[in-house]
Amino acid sequence: MGGVFKKVFVLLDFSLRGNEKRKCGNAKGHQRYLFLYISSNFVSKIACKKIEANIYMVLLIIVIMAEAIKIGIVGLSGRMGQEIYGVLQGCREAIFVCGCSSTQGSMEQVFEKSDVVIDFSSPEAFFTACTFAKKYQKPLVSGTTGFSSQQEQQIKQISVDIVLVMAANMSFGVNLFFKFTKQMAQALKSYPQYDAEIIETHHINKKDAPSGTAITLGKKVAEGLGQNFEEVAKYGRNLSDGIKKQGEIGFSSIRSGGIIGEHTLIFASKDDRIELTHRAYNRTIFAQGAVDLVVRVFNTQNIANGLYEYSDFL
Repeated sequence: MGGVFKKVFVLLDFSLRGNEKRKCGNAKGHQRYLFLYISSNFVSKIACKKIEANIYMVLLIIVIMAEAIKIGIVGLSGRMGQEIYGVLQGCREAIFVCGCSSTQGSMEQVFEKSDVVIDFSSPEAFFTACTFAKKYQKPLVSGTTGFSSQQEQQIKQISVDIVLVMAANMSFGVNLFFKFTKQMAQALKSYPQYDAEIIETHHINKKDAPSGTAITLGKKVAEGLGQNFEEVAKYGRNLSDGIKKQGEIGFSSIRSGGIIGEHTLIFASKDDRIELTHRAYNRTIFAQGAVDLVVRVFNTQNIANGLYEYSDFL
């Protein structure tokens, strides 16, 4: 056994970043590991000198000390809040420290204890969260949707005083979808025979319509075509609307069953049709995307106050 090092580890209630976790083998991301390396050969030699058993071991102690990013969640009891909480349980770089919902917990405490706060709540709760973000100067990453045009203007004003990241959809795939949408619209700018329609489908419990993701898609189309989104957006149709106007971007919303999320962008002419579709099979992609985004935001050096979107951190 001489010369062979035995490895013993003691589990402490702390945290690791990604690189340190890989060094720790099967270590969990939300904890710190204290490694004790014991030379059996050295121990046996000292033991032969009849040193008392309780002091004969000489330990080489290597402590890996790295704090994880402390994340708080506003809207913890909701679907996305629970998904994010689950992702954080196995995360290498971040840990859950505090959360609140409309009926439980203290939002102020969430901001006080956290490095970064994730918000998946309601427009009303979001604005309260912004107040605490300003008070404690903590970055706020929000996936809340359903804001009115007036509220969107308020958000721009609020972002002067805080680091605010707004993402209607936290999925990496959807954010690529946004990028491709704008590029396609730019390519079709010289071809007015193509008109745009957006169809979004979600579960029956989704409150806002059209979805925030669909609205963002529409805004990307308008940006690519050089249009004013508010002037060309058309939400739903009825018998009195008549024919579609030139340059109009139409929205259709479907609510059915337990569908997590599906978005389709159509550019159609009289002769052909181009479609881009994203389908979500589970909510984990949104939760993982939210946590990844938080890590990117926290690790961005000297980030200034302002309003950001997901693409700013890709």
